[in-house]
Amino acid sequence: MGGSKTVLKHRSALEARPSKAAAARGDISNASLQEERLAHIVRRVMRDFQVSLELDLVAHGVNYGFWFYLRELWQEEGLSQRALSQRVGLSGPTTNSVIKRMVHAGLVALKPIVPGKPRQVVYLTESGRALRSKLEPLAEALNDNAVEGLSPAELASLRASLLVVHANLQRILNARSTHI
Repeated sequence: MGGSKTVLKHRSALEARPSKAAAARGDISNASLQEERLAHIVRRVMRDFQVSLELDLVAHGVNYGFWFYLRELWQEEGLSQRALSQRVGLSGPTTNSVIKRMVHAGLVALKPIVPGKPRQVVYLTESGRALRSKLEPLAEALNDNAVEGLSPAELASLRASLLVVHANLQRILNARSTHI
């Protein structure tokens, strides 16, 4: 019967999954991801990127949460916190909290748009600017190491495919947000 085949299929999939202890150790082979949904694989890859980058950043005294803001400010300084929020894709309150911590760490400074008025824009300090030459090569090396073994054509195909997935998800999100 179709129902029993489905149960057997699910059972074998469960048996192929690593134990919780193996997962906690990070001892999970790529074989265990072969049958996973794309979203789960992408989440795992993103988590691996995050943890690896975080180890590099911490070695330079930089919090992982600062990374996205530093990248944007290295491209353009003098942004409002609202503009930074939009560029990094995080909420205003989150950005406000991160910027306060970055000010405390000496990486950014807030400067008024108009003297005496409360609206401020964010600028890098010399320390924040100096990190670029140290941190960007680490991130580039991580990316290069992550795609080791892929041919240039495979890498181009991977990029193109991920951009299509991203565009599709943005379309879905935009359609859903109009219904809220």
